[in-house]
Amino acid sequence: KIAAAQGGLFTSRTQEILNRCVNIRRLSLIIISDDKGRFTAKVPAVLAKLVESIDEATISELREILLCMRVIVYTTRTSDNAYLFPLILYEVIKVLRPLATEVPESEQYTADELAKIQLVHQFFDFVAALKIDSIEI
Repeated sequence: KIAAAQGGLFTSRTQEILNRCVNIRRLSLIIISDDKGRFTAKVPAVLAKLVESIDEATISELREILLCMRVIVYTTRTSDNAYLFPLILYEVIKVLRPLATEVPESEQYTADELAKIQLVHQFFDFVAALKIDSIEI
C-alpha cells in the first residue's frame, strides 16, 4: 500500500507503521510527563483512538498501544481508573480471544501469537503491581 506522506510524495506500509509507533510513543511520553493533569480530560478520547487501533494493529503497534494504556492507568486518578479499567480490560482480552478459540493443529503458536500473549501478560503484570484499590484482579 502506498499513501501520501508528509516528508515525501509516497511512503511504504512499513514506514506508516513506524510513524504510528513513534507517534504513540510520543503520546505516552507526553501523558507521563504531565504533572498537572492537563490531559486527564482528553484520556477518554485518546483511549477511544487506541482501542480503535487495537483490532488491526501489528505487533509493533500493539506494543506501543499497550504501553500507552499502561501509562494511562499509571497516571490517572484512582477514581478514573475504576471507570477506565473495565474498557481497557475488555479490549486487552479481545487481543487474546482469537488465540483461545483457534488452537493451531500443530499445537504451537506463531511468533506473532506468542508476542501478543507476552504483551498482554506484561500489561496485566504491570496493573497487578500497581495495587490500585479500586481495581481487584
